[in-house]
Amino acid sequence: MSKRNILASITILVTINFVMTTQGQTTLCSNDSQNIQMTKKANSKSPEIFTMANICESSFDGIYGRYLRNITSNWLMGITERNPMILEMFTEESREAKKDLAPWSGEFAGKYLTGAVQILRVTDDKKLNEYLQEFVNRLVSLQAENGYIGPWPREYELTGKGPLGYALSDAWGHYHIMLGLMFWYEQTGDIKAIEAAKKIGDLMYDKFSQKSLAEIGECTMNLAPAHSLCILYRLTGNDKYLQLAKKIVDEDFANEKSGDWFNNAMSGKEYYQSRLPRWEILHHLMAMAELYWITGQTKYRDAFEQIWWSIVKLDRHNTGGFSTSEEAKGDPYMSGAIETCCTIAWAAMSVEMLKMTGNSIIADELELTLYNGIFGYENSDGSMCTYNTPMDGQRIPSTTDITRFQFRPGSEQLSCCSANSARGFGLASEWALMKEKEDSLILNWYGPSQVKAMVGDTSVMLSQNTDYPRTGKVVIVIEPEKTKEFTLKLRIPNWSENTAVKLNGTAIDSTIPGSYLVLRHQWQKGDTIELCLDMSLHYWAGQKEKEGFTSIYRGPILLAYNTNTKQKFSEHWRSGGGMYVTDQKGAEATFEFDGNSVVLIGKRYDDAGIIAAEIDGKTVGEIDEYGPVRDCPFEWSYQEAGSGTHVLKLVVTGEKNTNSKGVWCNSGGLKGATIKFDAQNMDFQLLDADSESIVRLKFKDIHGEDVVLRDFDSAGDDGRSYESWLKVENVKSVNFTKNNPLRSVAK
Repeated sequence: MSKRNILASITILVTINFVMTTQGQTTLCSNDSQNIQMTKKANSKSPEIFTMANICESSFDGIYGRYLRNITSNWLMGITERNPMILEMFTEESREAKKDLAPWSGEFAGKYLTGAVQILRVTDDKKLNEYLQEFVNRLVSLQAENGYIGPWPREYELTGKGPLGYALSDAWGHYHIMLGLMFWYEQTGDIKAIEAAKKIGDLMYDKFSQKSLAEIGECTMNLAPAHSLCILYRLTGNDKYLQLAKKIVDEDFANEKSGDWFNNAMSGKEYYQSRLPRWEILHHLMAMAELYWITGQTKYRDAFEQIWWSIVKLDRHNTGGFSTSEEAKGDPYMSGAIETCCTIAWAAMSVEMLKMTGNSIIADELELTLYNGIFGYENSDGSMCTYNTPMDGQRIPSTTDITRFQFRPGSEQLSCCSANSARGFGLASEWALMKEKEDSLILNWYGPSQVKAMVGDTSVMLSQNTDYPRTGKVVIVIEPEKTKEFTLKLRIPNWSENTAVKLNGTAIDSTIPGSYLVLRHQWQKGDTIELCLDMSLHYWAGQKEKEGFTSIYRGPILLAYNTNTKQKFSEHWRSGGGMYVTDQKGAEATFEFDGNSVVLIGKRYDDAGIIAAEIDGKTVGEIDEYGPVRDCPFEWSYQEAGSGTHVLKLVVTGEKNTNSKGVWCNSGGLKGATIKFDAQNMDFQLLDADSESIVRLKFKDIHGEDVVLRDFDSAGDDGRSYESWLKVENVKSVNFTKNNPLRSVAK
């Protein structure tokens, strides 16, 4: 299915400044929402520099609006009907049946609710609001008297031990449910939700205030409640939640079973050098940001910032996505799965970093991640996401978590990524428009939209007329309900070297890339800002595995080349680790390619087998994928196919190297035919917009041939392979700096 199957722009009108009764539940007025935020602020000694703006209305057009509409209609609505186990796993009957669930199954309901509430913030879809109210009502009704909301029998509750012999991520599931319930409470004022979250907090305190949470194991996931307990403290003021959160961070983080992330950061080490550099830990780390705001102790801020900068330097890829095969490796160029959940965790952590620092470059990072890594993982109809959205290759869909963990019929769509995917889009509700003081607004979001927010006691509408990020011209009309003096800060992206700004026709010259333009003005209805961002190409020259390759950007958009390779795997293959894998003798995979040569990519493992290769029905060799060093990339090539279109067929032989432990075979697909450009001669034609892409540009390669590059989001449609690391001559290589974390330069 094509990711762009809707031709018309869809406008989503949002209004949260109203009171509506749904099944006895009153939706918050903006004043009530503001009171909740004031309660959080009152329980903080060092409040965030930036906070969410007090938004009254918003509407989004263009691609972002289409995604919001489609995710709402085709995923969020009807989740319990299509995937009943998302809630039924918590019933007494299901718990005692000891279903063969994934150890992390309890997370799905919380991840879904968290993302759905954040989507609701920017759509205020009334049907979604009603549906979520029913979801929350059902969820809290399944909570046990002691506060437990999980899928496991009573004797295994929060023990870390499972009835089927494997360790559980039970505390992790409760973390996500707490987060979703608290977000719902902040959105609606639903007392049932905050009471349910408090019961979980009470259960956690009763169980772990006098013993170590780390001792139940699975510290990769199970220490995350430190974050949700901090938020619960800020909402309730109950000291015991803060005490337990501090105990987890100060003691359990340093437990020998854990990753010692705080001390690791304070000693100046990189995040990948910690004992457990997994993606899930990013949720744990957000507790340190909360503890800084609550206690004012700068050590928590310093550790959090050290880790954030370490990740953006060494583990944030060119797509804005985070992780290599689900953890930090210290190498942003390394191939490996870039999992959807990892990228969402990175975006959530980056929102906290933006709140903490007020640094516009963090907002640049959020935009990079949204338009590439997040847009790239979602299907255009909003019904599914990928598990792996690699820098080069094919996108692998998200399916039920690990084949041995099955859900009952009707819940096959559930996976950690599918439950989480909406949150990537909803996170923009926290950073698109922010405030620093009561008389200020910070505009980070550019795109066709209307957003109304309160500045003190006055509502102000910001309307943007633009097709950004296709082009860089943005016209912003400011309409306060009455003449009002306040500060408006506009993000000037770091990549926009020459930005032109006019206020009511008068040029403003004080724009600095990678900063905010501060406009203090007596605003009146109809005041207009014309913003022209510099959409010149900029380049990130690769190193290590990507030595000799370059990522090309236009504005925030990573450009990619569709290689048009077609592939097909028989039913015996399954996705895993960013590749397709199987151990079934006779399993087949076919690839169509053009030209004389073909290159197959994969990885070597100590339990790998042998694949027979045929081209157009003729045996051309065998591929032994064994290697004593696991997870080591390899390439197999054939150079004598001749001109025209050919078919490469792989057949698993069931045989293996004598040193191998097994017969597992894998395929990362074909490496595309490498095109080449000269950065000194990359003039392009901006092609007409279509339903398939944000932007398409036509270039001449070094041979004078026409080549079309497109946005990373639309690359790889219909299972095609693509490349975002391309051959480009005359590109200057620059090192990472905090002023230029993307390492990109103009020609």
